Parts: sequence; C-alpha cells; structure tokens
Amino acid sequence: MSEETKVPGARSDRPRITIEEPTRKEAEQRVRDTASRHLDILEVRSADPKNPDYVRRADPKRDKLPSGTFIVGGDRVGRWVNTKAENFERKKALGYEVCNDPLVRTMSEAPSGPQKINELVFMTCRRDDFEARKKEDMRIADERRKGPKREFERDMARAGVPTYDTSRR
Repeated sequence: MSEETKVPGARSDRPRITIEEPTRKEAEQRVRDTASRHLDILEVRSADPKNPDYVRRADPKRDKLPSGTFIVGGDRVGRWVNTKAENFERKKALGYEVCNDPLVRTMSEAPSGPQKINELVFMTCRRDDFEARKKEDMRIADERRKGPKREFERDMARAGVPTYDTSRR
C-alpha cells in the first residue's frame, strides 16, 4: 500500500515522497525474524565436532529443568546470568561458576575465554546441586502455601473452636 504525501510549497516537477507500509503478514514475519536473531545469539553449542551433544538445550519435560537452561557435559547445568553485581554474586553463592570450558561455545564468541555477551555471562553449576536447590525451593513454597492453614487450625484447636475441612468430601 503506498501513500503519497504532498509537501507544501514544493514544485510539481520534484519527486514525491512515498511511504511503503508493510502488510500485517510482513510485519509479523519481521517480529519473528528479530526474535529468532536475538535467541540465536544466546544459543550455546559444543565446539567438539565428535561430540555434538556435549552441550544441549534442556527439554523442560524430559530433563525436568526450566526453559533457558543448558546441559553441559551431562553433569552440569548452564544458564545465562546478568552480570549486575547482585545477580552475579547471588549465582556465585549458589555454586555457579563462569564457564571457561573450551568445549562450550556461544554463537558470538571466540572459542577461548569466558562466554560473555554484553551484560550476560554463561555460568554453570553441578546438576545435582541445581536439583537439590530446586527441590528445597519447592518444599519452601509448599510450606508457605500450607503454613497459614495449619496455623489457623492449630489456633482454633487451642481455643476449642471446631473447624471443618471443606476441601475433603
């Protein structure tokens, strides 16, 4: 679709300005292309051609790991971490280390040195530590969810007031 714009005071022999607007389909495709380019930058691959599965993106269902997580060498979990001091130090305290593995390669980095893109750095930790933290986080969340109900029932029992659980039939 083309739209002509008339410029006041312009001579008629000068070329006219035209504005090309993309169709809806073209605009949606541009958004998808831009998003995939940004995701490709964060892709992590194995630098070893003999072992292409040394680094792979975790499958949330099969591996029981969050999306955006990578499995490195089978026994380590890798994530992109923002290098702001509070984020970086918190991950280090949780056991993450900056990945300097020569077999891990990002799409925009040289093969040596830490894998870093702008404010993001690729960090890894042991998989069993990651899963233990995840299990503990789930236990704490469950306790926070069930704790108020237990406390209420305990207080009512102490006061001698009967309570009824309407969720059970």
